[in-house]
Amino acid sequence: MKIFISANVPIDRNVFDQLIEFLNEKGHRGYPKQLKGPLGTQGLHDPDKLDDFLRDDDLAIVLLSQSYVKDRWLIGELHALLTLENKLKPNFILPVFLEDLEDNDIPEGCSVKPHIDFRNKPLE
Repeated sequence: MKIFISANVPIDRNVFDQLIEFLNEKGHRGYPKQLKGPLGTQGLHDPDKLDDFLRDDDLAIVLLSQSYVKDRWLIGELHALLTLENKLKPNFILPVFLEDLEDNDIPEGCSVKPHIDFRNKPLE
């Protein structure tokens, strides 16, 4: 299974690395896809381009933390992923709530989806 990971990798690096290791152990391929744009490495905000970019991916895991929800670029990427899911890939996104995320900071559309909540549990 090919799995796209949307995360604030510089800040949430430890969790990201643990997730990659776990996925590899289970025989899956997890990775962030990054594009080089005029401002350096960027995500995508256009659902149509995102569809082309993620065409072969089976799942998108979104690591939601305080640093993620405060990053305007990542929130734009999340909205594009949600639009893509609604248009073309039902059940494509799996939100993962990390320990520092507050209930009122969970982005619209993520709290009602099936999700994994590590806010009151250790990462295992």
